[in-house]
Amino acid sequence: MQIRDYMTKLFDAFGDVEEVTREMLLEQAELIHTISDKCQSTGLFLDSQVRF
Repeated sequence: MQIRDYMTKLFDAFGDVEEVTREMLLEQAELIHTISDKCQSTGLFLDSQVRF
């Protein structure tokens, strides 16, 4: 899966809401970790690591 596919899945899980709650984030924690791992493994944020 591509990062965009994971992000689409995450947004679909949240549905059409005005705000995302802590509980909603916790329910999707596994998917969020997967997205994070995918971003790190692709080197997507290597240039920003130096700044932070």
